[in-house]
Amino acid sequence: MILQNTTVLNQQSNQTQLINIINQKSNPMLDSMLQNSSNTSNSTNINQLNPLEFLKTIFQSIKDGDSSQNAILEMLKSNYNIKNGINFSENIKELITLLKQMQTSNSQNINTLLTHIKDIEPQILQNSLLNSGIFMESNLLKMALGDPRTQDITKDTKSILLQLKNELQTQLSKQAQIEQSSKNLQTNTTQNLLNQTEKLIAQIEYFQLLSIYGNGNYFYLPFYWEELVGGTIYTKYEKSKTYCELDLELQSYGNIKVMISLYGKESIDISFGVKNQEFKSKLQDNLKLLRIALNKAEFNLMGIQIIDYKEQIKNPYKQSSTTNSNNSLGLKV
Repeated sequence: MILQNTTVLNQQSNQTQLINIINQKSNPMLDSMLQNSSNTSNSTNINQLNPLEFLKTIFQSIKDGDSSQNAILEMLKSNYNIKNGINFSENIKELITLLKQMQTSNSQNINTLLTHIKDIEPQILQNSLLNSGIFMESNLLKMALGDPRTQDITKDTKSILLQLKNELQTQLSKQAQIEQSSKNLQTNTTQNLLNQTEKLIAQIEYFQLLSIYGNGNYFYLPFYWEELVGGTIYTKYEKSKTYCELDLELQSYGNIKVMISLYGKESIDISFGVKNQEFKSKLQDNLKLLRIALNKAEFNLMGIQIIDYKEQIKNPYKQSSTTNSNNSLGLKV
């Protein structure tokens, strides 16, 4: 598997501590986020806000403690401007293009964040997901507790972006001391880089919040593909069952949803939700190859089906018994 059961379980070990940190009324992380965001008009529709302002509103709701877990989750899921507009690798590519105008000490680290789909292998994909930034705070907590299973934080995407953000903010502060006539071009380049960096950090934090309040792991797609418009990965482990949902939007074939349920280590069930009839026909014509590949990997195929795409396909693990009023959930971020 891409994310093995032991990997998922390791991410759950510090769930109670991290939930308590997030829900504290006095929370430096939330205070910093709120301080760094500009004021938002109460009359503004939350779904019309840019990613930074939207997250500010969510963090304020968490800090105030006036919204339930389910209410926060619905606010996150209902923001189509963020959810449907996320192509993380496209935004990384844009950041790399901007960095060509002004090299920084973090430029090389940023370049390593862009992987093309043709170069993706199972281990590379697993490492990309584990270093996606979704688990950064969890790994910092593990480091503080001396847990030997901590991921290398220097390879974490969010950590790299935060280092770049700090460097750019320092440069802007220095540029502010230069004569106005000679600083405009350089300051604009630095500000554009900072804006793009903050946009990427906000996208990661959006997926972190989805993971915390959605009882699973939500990921952006950690690779670049010209055909890709947008997409997400959702994984959940519960007892002996592992669930994965891949939601894609492709330029040529529209929306495609792949739902995989793994029972134990060998029995697997797969469903494809497809909008485009041409793609549906191609998929049906190649099901034999998929069965052969699964058999070669020693999976016991319980079933495979191709159905019409719907926004909400029934999730066998959705809001199960792990959901309760005190946020004691299967946290993995």
